[in-house]
Amino acid sequence: MTPFAPSEDRLHLVLRELSRIAGAVSTYCDRIEHNEKSDPPSIVDAGRRLRNLAVVIAEELGIDMLHAYARRLERLEAKHVLGPGDLRIPERIRIAHSWRDLQLAQAEHDATFHADVWGMSKRQQLLHFALHLAKLAGRYASITRDDQVALIELSDVIVPDVTIFGIKLATVMNVKLADAPFGRRGDDSQSPEPHGEWEQAFHLVP
Repeated sequence: MTPFAPSEDRLHLVLRELSRIAGAVSTYCDRIEHNEKSDPPSIVDAGRRLRNLAVVIAEELGIDMLHAYARRLERLEAKHVLGPGDLRIPERIRIAHSWRDLQLAQAEHDATFHADVWGMSKRQQLLHFALHLAKLAGRYASITRDDQVALIELSDVIVPDVTIFGIKLATVMNVKLADAPFGRRGDDSQSPEPHGEWEQAFHLVP
């Protein structure tokens, strides 16, 4: 693994993909608000792309995605009025073997610590997720070139939140994630190929 050194090009590629995903979710929400023709598969695809994005960033920077994800939930639960939790959910994430394991653990966390959102209609949940994704893209855009500061922000917030919302979008669209052992990509592939250029990894090229 090469040392962390975020180039402007790579930072821009991640921001562009994250912004595209946030835009796709927002576009869907806007269209259903106006009773216009919408594209539900675009939300399923947005979730897959988020999961893929999280895995690619984590691999490239040497971040343990599951550990970062579990620590993020621990911090969120500790700040909650019902927290801190008993650490059972974060521990399930640390030892997860599939995207399905993560989906079930995230659902349990959401039902307990985000009951207000969990109880919303699916339409309202998507609107809420669109706001979070816009906020996440803005937060990513503010990352500095300072290697250590950027790595902390990516590990503590960006990678876990991108993973979380990649899972949430699948759940809200009634997509059961694969119970097979983890592949590298968020599309649940069991035989991943090396991703090569980031443009290819993020599906930014035609």
